[in-house]
Amino acid sequence: MDHHCDWVDNCVGIKNQKNFMLFLIYTIVKCLMAFVFFLLTFVFWLQDKDAKGLRQQMSWENIGCGIIGILAVFFIIFCCDFLMDQIEGIKTNQTTVESYKELLGKRVYFN
Repeated sequence: MDHHCDWVDNCVGIKNQKNFMLFLIYTIVKCLMAFVFFLLTFVFWLQDKDAKGLRQQMSWENIGCGIIGILAVFFIIFCCDFLMDQIEGIKTNQTTVESYKELLGKRVYFN
């Protein structure tokens, strides 16, 4: 067992570590897409504001896009940290619990 993940509601171990890493990668990709869409929406809003020459009021849609953009950046950082921990665990053949206890895993050598 590596650790219990509330997101997937299961303990991450050797049999489902690939699925957990894919989950993290897909979450990072989706959050990057959400952030890019937020930036595009913001740029189009600025161009529309400049084209009309009027000061537009902030609408609920713009506020919602801003919140989604901030959350996307937060989850990108959060998932990248988890992904780096998993990659480091694979490199050292050590679980998260073992790394907290400062134990080394059994070395596996590939031909």
